[in-house]
Amino acid sequence: MSTTTTRRAWARAGAAVCGAAVVALVIVAIVVNLDTAGAVAGVASGAVALAGLALSVLTLARDAASGGSSGSGSTSTGATGTGIGTGTGSVAAGGERAVAIGGNARRVVTGDDVTLPPLPPAAGTQPPATRAPAPATDVTAQGPRSAAVGGDADEVVTGDGPRP
Repeated sequence: MSTTTTRRAWARAGAAVCGAAVVALVIVAIVVNLDTAGAVAGVASGAVALAGLALSVLTLARDAASGGSSGSGSTSTGATGTGIGTGTGSVAAGGERAVAIGGNARRVVTGDDVTLPPLPPAAGTQPPATRAPAPATDVTAQGPRSAAVGGDADEVVTGDGPRP
């Protein structure tokens, strides 16, 4: 199951639990009394607040352990995208999993559960040390899973799932 599908399933499950809680509180208010419903709502809201705090701490700890983005050159991070530059021109990425690269890239992948074979050596390419640098240009990738490359790109995959 892909990360996006898992997140959607969790969001739907959370919405269902919240809807059931509202119905339960209305039933308690009608059957028992309003004071009891208020007390139950107070305890439930405290439990939800603690669960939210625990989830936030867990997410922050997991993100810190992953080490963030890697790459050489100047790096610029948008709201949730990553930009990797060669030090010339501006590089910016904005949007979920957006990638902007100021230089050359063999392969850029922004999808979930993507399995690809290794890239073969490109015919007639020079070793990275002698390859001509990308021109000094501004590179911007804006939008979900968008990719922008200021130089040469051999392959860009933005969809989910395995490729032939």
